[in-house]
This record gives sequence, structure tokens and C-alpha cells, in this order.
Amino acid sequence: MPSFEYYPFKDGEWKDVGLRALLGTFVDESVLPYVRARYSREETALADILVRRYRPGERRTHSVHFDGHAFVTAVLGLSAPADYKGGLYVQPGPGVSTRRFCHLEPGDLLVHSFDLQHGVHVWEGVRYSMVFWFKDCAASVQAGTTPWYEELASAGDADNSNSSNNNYNNKNNNNSNSNNTDNNKNNNKNNSNNNNYNDADALYNLAVQYEYGLHGTPLDLERALDTYERSAKLGHHFA
Repeated sequence: MPSFEYYPFKDGEWKDVGLRALLGTFVDESVLPYVRARYSREETALADILVRRYRPGERRTHSVHFDGHAFVTAVLGLSAPADYKGGLYVQPGPGVSTRRFCHLEPGDLLVHSFDLQHGVHVWEGVRYSMVFWFKDCAASVQAGTTPWYEELASAGDADNSNSSNNNYNNKNNNNSNSNNTDNNKNNNKNNSNNNNYNDADALYNLAVQYEYGLHGTPLDLERALDTYERSAKLGHHFA
């Protein structure tokens, strides 16, 4: 099914001057300060803003998923609940029995971290929403990386250790990790074992490691290009 998506803000930069005039102050003075305070990250930076539409004849669902590429997600309601049936849901547990639909009036903002499963299912009517994706810092926005997974793995977060292996990459930490031989060997082993990734974010981060020879991964531009292409085919918007 066709889908309508529009990015007024992408890769850390405004692309739509008109919407910047409408949203700039709201983002800078309301949303961003809240996200930084709520998640204790003063360097948190806005990566992308997406406007998405669900209506008959177009995309009606977005299967349950994690926003693995975003440290924090904020969803702004644009449509009145009376205009559609269904909408955004969260699913904190592995089973659908934990699924709960969110009642969002126009102007309501739902904010969640990267570790919350969620999705969209619109049975009837038309729904518009605006999605704000944040990363932990501006450097991660520019690099398209997800270093917070490694922080969780280092802290012993078992639930996210697999995600850390899949998403492990941070060009800014290259120097600090270069002398850690054991970690480099482990990361290289993880990369060689995970060439069958079917996760766009994981593939993108692996491609960056091949391109720059990071974290014990051998520099391999041919493999980097192949991995970027696989990530792009799975829908990664940076690849």
C-alpha cells in the first residue's frame, strides 16, 4: 500500500521554512527541554520530524516495533479521535494482551524511550500524526549512530545486550576504544557472526564500522557498501 510521509526536519536540519516558523519555538522551548530533563541528557538533540498519514487506500498499519534509531520519540496528535478508529498503541510486554491504544487529542504529545514497543493500526477514518525523533547528542544525529545501546550493555542490561551488539557503533568513541583489545576482538566477532542481520539500524551501524574500521572491525569499503545497500533496502533513512 502507498504511504504518505513528509520530513520537514531531517538529519538535524530544517527542510521546511514555513513549518520551522510554526514549530521552531515549540521544539526549542517546550519539547526539547522536557526530553532533556525527563531522560537526564542535556545534550539530547532533535534528529528528524516526520508527518505521517493513515487513510483508506494508503497505509493503515505500522506493525509493533521499537524505534531503534531514536533515543527518544515524541508523537504529536494532529487528528481528533472522532476522525478515526484505532490509532497509536503501546505494547510494553511481549504479548498482544499488553497492548493499549493511546487517546491523543490534537496537541497532545506522547513521549517514550527507545525500549518501548509500539505501533499503529487504523481501522476506519483518517489519522495524521507528527513524530519527533531525538538522539542522545548532535554527534549521533550527524553520524546516524545509536551509542546508548553500548551504554546499556556496559551496564549489564541483559534485555538490551542483543540490541547493543546489533547497534554498536560510535565514531566519537573510536579513540577511547582503540586500546581495548578484548573489546575490539569481541566486537569483531559479533560483526562476523551477524552478517545475516535483518535489522536496518543494525546493518547501518555495521556498515559504518566497515567504512571507518571502527571497534576492531577491519576496514572494508566493499563490504561497507554492500551492508549500506542491505540497510537501505530494509528502509533505513540514512543508508
